[in-house]
Formats: sequence, C-alpha cells, structure tokens
Amino acid sequence: MVIINPTISTQPAALTRPAGPAPVLPADRVLNAVVLGERAQHLYELSSGSLRMMAESQTPLREGEQLQLRVLGKDAQQRPQLEILQRGTQDISPQLRNRLPEQLSLNQLSASLNQIRQGENPTLRQLIAPLLSSLPRRQQLSDSAGLQKALHNSGQSLEAKLASGEAPKGDIKAALLKLLATVQAQSPPPPKAGLARSYGPSSTPSPSVHAAGSAPADIAAPGTASKAKPASAPQPQTASTAPAYQAPPKPLGLPGELQPQGRLPPSPPEIESTLLSRLAHDVKGALARQDANQLLGLHSREHGGSYMIELPVRDRDGIDVWQFQFQPPRTERDHSHNERGSQHDTTQTGWTLSLSFDLPGLGAITARVTQQEKQLGIRFDAVQSDALELLRQHTPELHQRLAEKGIDVAGIDCRRRSAQALTESSYSLSALLRDQA
Repeated sequence: MVIINPTISTQPAALTRPAGPAPVLPADRVLNAVVLGERAQHLYELSSGSLRMMAESQTPLREGEQLQLRVLGKDAQQRPQLEILQRGTQDISPQLRNRLPEQLSLNQLSASLNQIRQGENPTLRQLIAPLLSSLPRRQQLSDSAGLQKALHNSGQSLEAKLASGEAPKGDIKAALLKLLATVQAQSPPPPKAGLARSYGPSSTPSPSVHAAGSAPADIAAPGTASKAKPASAPQPQTASTAPAYQAPPKPLGLPGELQPQGRLPPSPPEIESTLLSRLAHDVKGALARQDANQLLGLHSREHGGSYMIELPVRDRDGIDVWQFQFQPPRTERDHSHNERGSQHDTTQTGWTLSLSFDLPGLGAITARVTQQEKQLGIRFDAVQSDALELLRQHTPELHQRLAEKGIDVAGIDCRRRSAQALTESSYSLSALLRDQA
C-alpha cells in the first residue's frame, strides 16, 4: 500500500486495505505508473514496470491514466508516500472552442418550455412532456435522497452511464437529445432552391435557426452572384411569410462561472413553425452548455479545481436554474509568522458546496457550505434587502434543525452583496484556453 499526495487527508477506503509488506521505494525516486483501475473508493491499483501496488489517493485517478510519481518518504506505518509530478491529461481546449460559440444559458430553454407549457397547442405540450417529467421539482431538492437523485440525473454523467451499461432513465441530457431529434424530424423540410446559410457580422456561422430552413433572400447560393434588391414595403406576417427566428442576445455568464440565473421574460406569441425553430435552437444551446460544463469538470477533477452542475428545477409557476459548485478538499497555508517566524501553518479545508439561484420574489441568492474538520460553516449572500431579512429570520430555525440532525454548525452568516459581487469562478476559462492554445 502506498499513499499518493499525503498533503490531502485520505478517507478510509471502502475495501479492506491489502495486507503484506509495502514495496521498498527509496526516497526521491521517480517512477512512471499506469492506473489499472479503481478497486474501491479512493483505492487504486497501479502498475510500474513489473511492480504492482495498491495506492490510496484522495485525488481522483482514471483507469489507463499515466502518472509520473516521486517518492517523498514513509509515513508512521512505513507506507511509501508519493506525490504526482505529472499526469497524462487530455487537452480539452479544442472541444471547448467548438462548443462555446453554441452554448446558451439554460434559462433560454426554460423560457421556451414555459411558453409552450402555458400555451394552447396540445401537440407542442405533448412534445415537451418527457423532458418536463425528467426535471426535478423544487420540493425534491429539500430531501437528501431526492437531491442526490437529481444531481445523478442532471446530464453530467450520461456518457459514464452508457459506458457502464446503465440505462439513462430520467437523465436530463438524454431527454434533451430525444427532444432535439423529435423537433428536427417535425421541422419543415429544407427549401428546394439551394440557399446559403445566414452568417452574422463575424466570420463564424450565426447561431440563428430559420423557421423553414431558408436564408434571407439577398444571400445567394454558393457559386452564384448576389443581386441587390430594392427595399420593399413590409409584408403581413403569415404562416408562409413569417420572419425567420432571430436568436436573442446571449445572457452573460460562461460555463463554470457561478452566477445566479434569473427567469427570462415571456416572448410574444409565435406561430408553430417559428416556435419549433426556437425550441430546437434553445435545446442545441443547452446541450452545448452541458458539454462545456462536462469538459470543464473533467479538467477540474484532474487539476484539483472546482466543478459545477447546472440543474433546471420545476416550480409551480415556472422553471428555475440552480447552480451547484463543488470544491474538493484542499490544503491552505497560513503565511502569517508564528513565534519563531520561520514556519508556516497549514490548515486542511474540507468540501465546499456553493449553491446559486434566482427565484421570483427573492432575487439572486448564493449559499456556501464549507466543511472544516467536523464543523460546517454556512454563508448566505443576497442581493435584495427583503430576501436578506427573510434569511436572517429563519437562521435560528435552520441552526436548530441542523443540530437535531447531529450536524455541528460553527456559524451562519447572512450578507447583502451586489449582483456583480455574486459572480464567482474558481478559474478563468479564457486563461485556460489561452494557456493551451
């Protein structure tokens, strides 16, 4: 048994640790190893040449991953301690660059779903019914088992489910993919005359989706000359002459960025073909957003950073987007001088969960729960003063209910902050792309 990254306190493995002598590894030796697989929680089997060994690591490792390890020494139980010098990681920047221009806030999709759900078209309501049934309800998130199920079905682990042979029942991303295929199958066929796709002011394709798959009349097909046409009087909007759907401005906030997402105002009534086009456009943007969050989560897990899950949540009067940001345990150094002025104290910080939402009537709120040894620290940040007052009124009740569950809370702090101050990110997405360009 060896210990990887001993600066991070490891939790007991779910499998009994193997008995027998630990491998003899001299200090400062550097060896290359391959992860053969995870045998239990935090317990991995490694192969280094002809040497096979079990390693206990709080740092998540992937099967088949190549590691470069340096031997630090031994612990009190004479187990070798190793640190990771280098690991074979995958460059995610190309995939991110492909998905970022297409991603949209999930609130854009929520607005379209609300409009269809409250509309008078039974065909469209039946079309989105499977997706709506996969979304968790707000009451479900107040229960630990319900919250765990909702996060499991958020879409972040769809590919992992499929790889393990698990049926993705109730998975939001699977429901989005099915809805997109259905909408595209019911969309009007492309025009007979070959027309080019609409392009925006930049050199990249515009995310706009046209109601009948057509382009503006003044854009010619590839290989033909474009002829300018004189301006004409606007024509009445009918089912055959309705304007193509133009995508609204993208809301602020990048994937991985903790920023409360408020509901978007309802759109004016639209004809069915335009509404279908907008729904397809918003579903594509939501899928791109999920892909970007998954890629960033993979990068964060490999580098010890935070990762985020965005979850559409059904309420009685609409759909809200809740953001969950998870920060794994880390070691923090206190750089203040002690009595001798020559050493630095280190403190071990447990898991940190940040929750962000923007509910009607309450405004933007973030809640942060930090584990410090056996205690929890809780902090609420609100934008609206009446929401802050409501949080302070219920703080004693929250403290008491947690105490009844056997949870020791060091303190509950409530603060008022501006909406801009609520935006947080564990790392810069632009810096990630720039460093790996």
